[in-house]
Amino acid sequence: MINANFDASIKIGKGMGFGLVFRNHKGEVLASATRLEDQCYSPQIAEYLAFKWSIQMANQLLLQNVFFETDCREIANAILQDCRDMTTHIDTVALVHTKKIGNIVADSLA
Repeated sequence: MINANFDASIKIGKGMGFGLVFRNHKGEVLASATRLEDQCYSPQIAEYLAFKWSIQMANQLLLQNVFFETDCREIANAILQDCRDMTTHIDTVALVHTKKIGNIVADSLA
């Protein structure tokens, strides 16, 4: 199982930042990435876009059995079904809410 922590940040007047880290079952970092966007949306939309980007990155890396974690409860509850259609190469997909401390690396990257 691969653990993927993702997060988004909003910088009013500057745009959004996304952070992502993939870890193996030992907690070792397999890959990490950041992305900047010129547009600026609500925090929930930003988290949603960060999740979709995380799935795209997992697909590009041909990762399987990915466990996605976010510190945004609204996203964890609202978007899983919508994004299942994007998981073309991922056998198992899970999305759970985690406390802020559990998402600190992705938060720092965003």
